[in-house]
Amino acid sequence: MVYLARPCQYVRGSHLRNCQPAYWDTAGYALEVIEAFDAAIDLLVRRASTTQVFYVGYSGGGAVAALVAARRSDSAGLISVVGVLDHATWTRLDGLEPLRYSLNPADESARLVNVPQLHFSGGRDRTVPSAVARAYVASYPDGRRPRIEILADYDHECCWVEHWRKLISQPLTLPGEP
Repeated sequence: MVYLARPCQYVRGSHLRNCQPAYWDTAGYALEVIEAFDAAIDLLVRRASTTQVFYVGYSGGGAVAALVAARRSDSAGLISVVGVLDHATWTRLDGLEPLRYSLNPADESARLVNVPQLHFSGGRDRTVPSAVARAYVASYPDGRRPRIEILADYDHECCWVEHWRKLISQPLTLPGEP
């Protein structure tokens, strides 16, 4: 298992001088960000001598996971938790500036339709409302839509960690499978 963070996610103090603010707003999911993740995963795949990669992403990491999985032929599965899976819907609902320099996972349905997926959303999440996951799923053709689980009492933080083992024990299915 490997954890990858977004560029500058854990950088503090004087090291922030090397971080471009656009990567935290309009370019958060820019092509160069996704290519950097892809290159890191290539290196890790070679080192681990594996043939399949399984992606799990939380919030903005859900967007990154989906965008990287869409570009790779070794994607074995994708789980997102309160993922920003359709940033056009997300920014519109929250009244935010559009992410005009970012790729949108909702535009990648044709590339992800054969990747087993499961997407979790919190019914009380005000940061990334369930409408974002529903818009992402709606970008797929009828009969090929990924599964989303909307947990009514969860929000953006509560209660994912406490129930994580149970949540990820659910089987992944190809989009459109029951």
